[in-house]
Amino acid sequence: MPEKYTKRQGSIDAAGQAALKQFVENGGTIIAIGSSATSAIQLFNLPLTSHINAARTDYYVPGSVLTVAVDPKNPVAHGYGDKVDIFFDNNPVWKLTGPAPNVRTVAWFPNAEPLKSGWAWGQGNLDKGIVAVEATVGKGRVLLFGSEIIFRSQPHATYKFFFNSIYLSVAPDMKAAGGQ
Repeated sequence: MPEKYTKRQGSIDAAGQAALKQFVENGGTIIAIGSSATSAIQLFNLPLTSHINAARTDYYVPGSVLTVAVDPKNPVAHGYGDKVDIFFDNNPVWKLTGPAPNVRTVAWFPNAEPLKSGWAWGQGNLDKGIVAVEATVGKGRVLLFGSEIIFRSQPHATYKFFFNSIYLSVAPDMKAAGGQ
């Protein structure tokens, strides 16, 4: 890496985390994708935890296409029907840890056989796991996507999640009309 860019690498320090929390609580929107979504869960103390507890010998889904159910009533999923195929590469999958009135599920695995293309060792471990969430935090929102919805600009089927999220970041009054 060229030296002029080295100061840009690394994680967000405590001051940066505090600034992000303040930004969201004051009405801002954070879009977190992949492993950064897991960090956002911790930062905003959201009631989500890993859904997958299987050993690597029992579960492995490398770079495959899987089908997820979608809540079409949620503005994050505008333009989708009740399902979509996603690119999945051992990405985070969550479950709720208790009552969560501020968390709305956007997309989840509806069954134990979501594989559409590729291979999935132990795909049954994904059953009912959540891959996309919208959460209200203060006056703002946090949008979490476990799968890489814009991975190398290739998974065109999931662009709408990203573009809808960007749009919703400036449309704070649009909320889910129900949900899972």
